[in-house]
Amino acid sequence: MAITGELISKNVRRLRLKKKLSQVEVASYAAVPQTQYKKIERGLCVPRVDTLQRIAEALDANFYEIIESQNCLKSVRFRARKKIRTREDVLIRVDRWLRCFNEIEELVKDKVEDGVAPMIERLHKLADEDRKPQAAAIIAREMLGVAEKEPIWDICGLFESGGIKVFPLWLASDNFFGLSVAKSDGGPAIAVNVWDKVTVERRIFSASHELGHLMMHLDAFDVDQTEENDREEDEANEFAGHFLMPQAAFENHLRKSRGLSLVDAVLKIKRYFSVSYKTVLMRLIASGRVDQKSIWHEFALSYLRQYGKGLRFKEEPHQVHEDAFYVRTGEQARASEPEGLTAADFMGVRFMALIRRGIEDGVISLGWAAEALDKDLPSVKDWIASWKYFDGK
Repeated sequence: MAITGELISKNVRRLRLKKKLSQVEVASYAAVPQTQYKKIERGLCVPRVDTLQRIAEALDANFYEIIESQNCLKSVRFRARKKIRTREDVLIRVDRWLRCFNEIEELVKDKVEDGVAPMIERLHKLADEDRKPQAAAIIAREMLGVAEKEPIWDICGLFESGGIKVFPLWLASDNFFGLSVAKSDGGPAIAVNVWDKVTVERRIFSASHELGHLMMHLDAFDVDQTEENDREEDEANEFAGHFLMPQAAFENHLRKSRGLSLVDAVLKIKRYFSVSYKTVLMRLIASGRVDQKSIWHEFALSYLRQYGKGLRFKEEPHQVHEDAFYVRTGEQARASEPEGLTAADFMGVRFMALIRRGIEDGVISLGWAAEALDKDLPSVKDWIASWKYFDGK
């Protein structure tokens, strides 16, 4: 592939934004005149090799990250209401992770052959009625072997058992929840933002939301499409709500909660299904049990009386930063929960387990493992040393 000014420009700008550096700073660190550097970022020239090497060092990057096309994903759904400056970098990270995942599966000969991918594709041949959110959620639970009234205790493990790869991707962004990749690009796969300001409840919902897109909107997977489609987003939200908390199970737990206060009942149900308390309130609204205009105020007032601290509609209690999140309705809200889950409730293990097998079988090196896990060699060695605590004598 030819090295063009446009390609270099795209890579350099992406890496600079990732490092949160200005053009002036990179030019200074790389000992490149500012006017020349600006031309490089505008794609107006192809610099000499030594210049590119200095720029790579200034950006703490590999030389090949500057001169090679990094992202090959095409059948991916990655959309947002606001422009994400690091979008290209996210796609590259997901692409690399997915390639490593598929490669290690081949190396250790452990691939989930009879996963959900065929069912996802067959679903698009069904009648429109069967592709509606609630119906699709029922089908998804059935194909993943989840009983009608059973809560989903381990969503990553459940998805991985069905051949859906799950990537916990840390990104300090208010505009990124998750994305999904179709089978044609090495999936089905789902990446979820596990930034520490994103609650585990939100992560679980995001994973379910992306599964909804995989099941209902496969024909809309196009990396060049960046703007959200309101109808499809609403459908994916409805799918996720019913996938995590089926109506029959919700009704059952609602009956069991009679006698509890509004706050205790909502928090009890939310804890059982691992959803946001807003999801529970939205379900109460959808079922016609409460008035949409008054329930938010009533819940906030009840929470204040019970816990002695306010709960405003556009805020979550105990949030890290008071105004960190813009709260809409339902599960598009994001922030701390009144009673949160822990990070251990959202963690994929299959990728790590496959890499361990690859190391033990001698089919991959520690260097390969470090690169795949995005860790340094000492961290990988510490991880290996910890295996003894989980093995039998």
